[in-house]
Amino acid sequence: MWRDIQLYLQALAKHLVWLLAAGPGAAVVLLLWSVFLKTNIPTTVFWVAALAGIPVAGFLAWRDEHRKVVPHAEVAQSERFKALADTMVEEYLALARSHRDAGPSALATLGLHALKSDALIREAIQEMEARSGADPWSGQGRTVEDVDLVKFFELVHQMRFNFLRDGTVGGVAQKVRAAGGHRPAH
Repeated sequence: MWRDIQLYLQALAKHLVWLLAAGPGAAVVLLLWSVFLKTNIPTTVFWVAALAGIPVAGFLAWRDEHRKVVPHAEVAQSERFKALADTMVEEYLALARSHRDAGPSALATLGLHALKSDALIREAIQEMEARSGADPWSGQGRTVEDVDLVKFFELVHQMRFNFLRDGTVGGVAQKVRAAGGHRPAH
């Protein structure tokens, strides 16, 4: 615990300018105000103003530490989504190679919406095509070029849509477009 307090005080010291400028600076402004406007400002107001720099410096120290951690968390999350995409590619390839399922009906079973990124879904589907040697969209890929694939596969998942029995990629794409699910700008 003492080590943590020491680290906190070191981080706070980096923002010593705020400790020295914000609080006492505000107190000087109040002092000048009381002198020139001939008003009586209570002593407690001066103390509050003088100590105001401490929470400001504390916040700035916290923000510095937070900025160090957040990028690492974002990178870790990105890596988890990429690993999930790789797993989905492998699942698709297993389905396609076993001739049990391929094309849009196989895509519908993967839960691609869990990738939460249109770009990552498209990248995964391109990888599926490159590695399987067949078009996962079965020639219907043009119908989803302007559609947000996260929303597309969310709808497929919610409807428990089966492309072998329930309709076409174009039909689902049309529903997604009608609901405002256009592809995000790059």
